[in-house]
Amino acid sequence: MRLVSNPLIFVPIILVPLAIILIANLVKTVSYARKIAKDEEEAAIKEAIQYIREKNLRETGDTTESNENSERKSE
Repeated sequence: MRLVSNPLIFVPIILVPLAIILIANLVKTVSYARKIAKDEEEAAIKEAIQYIREKNLRETGDTTESNENSERKSE
């Protein structure tokens, strides 16, 4: 018990490894958070692109149908 209470033993043998483990875990957590944020952003961008494409397709489809109906009425 006296060895643990001795600062010359406590700091290099117990405190330094704990600090290294804490820093390593912090770096790993930040890395995971960045990866998750990047994946979520990519998914949101893909979803937005898909929505815009569908919207444009609907508008183009509606315009095409309107033109066809106009042509039929004029005949």
